[in-house]
Amino acid sequence: MLSNETDTVLTQTGVYLVIFEANVLGTLTSVSINLNGAPIPGGTTGDTATTIRVEITAIVEVTTVPAVLTVTNDSFISITFPDLAPGSVVAALTVLKLS
Repeated sequence: MLSNETDTVLTQTGVYLVIFEANVLGTLTSVSINLNGAPIPGGTTGDTATTIRVEITAIVEVTTVPAVLTVTNDSFISITFPDLAPGSVVAALTVLKLS
């Protein structure tokens, strides 16, 4: 199950590329990336399918540190992960500092 929040602490100011990808089970899924508790513009996705791949790509400017990135389940229900082959990546958060 995707927990309500997963924290990633950024310790340097700059511009970041943030990518969240996950294979999920659930209906009416809504997931967002937040910076210090506020939604990132373009950092929310949702779908009505039963089995889906959630993908969010956003550019984030961090002006004060430490800054906290959170991936949140904004759905009305729990989101669960499917059983995939051993060694498969079910969910991933990638954070790249651009400048």
